[in-house]
Amino acid sequence: MHPILLKIGPLTLYSYGLCVAFAFFCGVWLAERRASSEGIKKSFIVNVALVAFLSGLVGAKLFCVFFDLPYYLSHPLNIFSRAGFVWQGALIFGVAGGIFYVKKIGYPILQITDIFSPAIALGYSIGRWGCFFNGCCYGKETNSIFGVLFPNLPCPVYPTQVYESAASLILLFFIANIKSTFSGAIFFTYLIGYSSIRFFIDFLRGDSPEVLLGLKLTQLISLATIIIALFFVKRCYK
Repeated sequence: MHPILLKIGPLTLYSYGLCVAFAFFCGVWLAERRASSEGIKKSFIVNVALVAFLSGLVGAKLFCVFFDLPYYLSHPLNIFSRAGFVWQGALIFGVAGGIFYVKKIGYPILQITDIFSPAIALGYSIGRWGCFFNGCCYGKETNSIFGVLFPNLPCPVYPTQVYESAASLILLFFIANIKSTFSGAIFFTYLIGYSSIRFFIDFLRGDSPEVLLGLKLTQLISLATIIIALFFVKRCYK
């Protein structure tokens, strides 16, 4: 675990921040490549990415606060100083912010979400390594050969960050090569794929409590996302 990669005087380079930044630029690069083949300007893609990224940061922090509400009610000032983000919040708010911007400019929304879906999968795959280096989003304790011992934990745990990164990379290659039969097919496939990955891997996560029927809140959100995505697939596919 290497949360701090470099420190020179007051300047500190965090591995998590570096991975997030690298994930963003790689995602934008991929989205630009896909957009150029459809005659969409790179400047528009960059603007959408920035709006979605900033919206996602807000959503990720809001979800983090909501998931640990008792702590933040007792320590409200730590909302800004304490590290912690929730990807599902970033995805929901990021997509919402991006759609708002795309709709305002006048581009077809589903076409743009299809372009960005592989980029989101790539960015997520890279970003999860930031979680691994930071020592967060870890799995349950295990004595198997797959266990990883983080300095801040007493026992080896499943490296669920690595599992999610690998699964997202596989999902990237899948959705980047499927033949879209209708606008939004790639986007909804990504939502179903990511939510399925998150649902099953969360059974191995050890950093969040169960809330209903043995399921974590993130798993319930994943199930809701799958249902909503399937509804839109049925509605869009004709």
